[in-house]
Amino acid sequence: MILAWPYALLLIPVAPLLLWKLPAFKAEGSALKTPFYQQWRRFFSQPAGLAEETGHHHLRLALLLLFWVLICLALSRPQQLGEQEMIPNSGRELLMAVDLSNSMQEQDLQLNNSDRYVNRLVVVKDLGQQFLHTRTGDRVGLIVFGSRAYMYAPISRDLNSIAELLSQTQIGMAGRKTAIGDALALAVKKLNQTDLKDKVVLLMTDGSNTSGSIDPVQAAELAKKSGIKIYAIGIGADEIIERSFFGLQKRNPSADLDENTLEKITSMTDGKYFRAKSASALEDIYHEIDKLEPAVRNDAKVRIANELFYWPAAGALLFWGIIMILGRKQWN
Repeated sequence: MILAWPYALLLIPVAPLLLWKLPAFKAEGSALKTPFYQQWRRFFSQPAGLAEETGHHHLRLALLLLFWVLICLALSRPQQLGEQEMIPNSGRELLMAVDLSNSMQEQDLQLNNSDRYVNRLVVVKDLGQQFLHTRTGDRVGLIVFGSRAYMYAPISRDLNSIAELLSQTQIGMAGRKTAIGDALALAVKKLNQTDLKDKVVLLMTDGSNTSGSIDPVQAAELAKKSGIKIYAIGIGADEIIERSFFGLQKRNPSADLDENTLEKITSMTDGKYFRAKSASALEDIYHEIDKLEPAVRNDAKVRIANELFYWPAAGALLFWGIIMILGRKQWN
């Protein structure tokens, strides 16, 4: 057991010193009448010139001193230390920037090797949550962008909460267009507010910059000056077969994907550009990013302290009740 505030024990001798130094009570007339004041003085003091049993007087003093000692002990906050635990800590910060523009509703990807096609955001959310669970020790945040960019989840080590917030994102909630430059600039701004050395932006988009006030290349220059790496993932199949009036036709659903710009901004920051044409390809990309930016663990050792102040506090309350009962008997 340890005491969090041991200096509170220095208050213990205060009460005995006051009782020792205070003069004995003498019955005198008083112009100001205070309810119960005289009764309390008679209870805690040795009345001068009155015949009172010495044993009762010592009992009262002992109860009062025990009450005071327990109060001081409670103030010192006794604690019981638990078993030593390891808290993961990697010292890396990762901001995920997820595209929520209208083009993300294109159903050209298959999830979990099924025959059913789902929209791109469903795949990003499902595999993104799996990716987050491999980043134990990292501090991760979430940016969503469409016509504008928003900080959807602040940078935190609570990866379960980040994954839950990612699962709640919806297409169009940030606008219909694609503000890649604004999303990157926002990521740089937030990462510059921290002191950690390793900072990474993971950009996931299926289009080109069609909105916002900042060009993606300009945002990449800001990231480069701040030592922030950008990894970009271009999402979407490059060919699907659709049935039309003229029969089966091939179509490229990723025709609007600006791969040249994504490659440029990643190379500027010593990052890398990836192309995810399927759900399995996106899963492989996440594994590769894990290798490029491993969540290096530097675990901190902690011991959980269980507070025990309520035990002496309860004892003090018990003695106070006894003091009140004895005082009531004396007053009666």
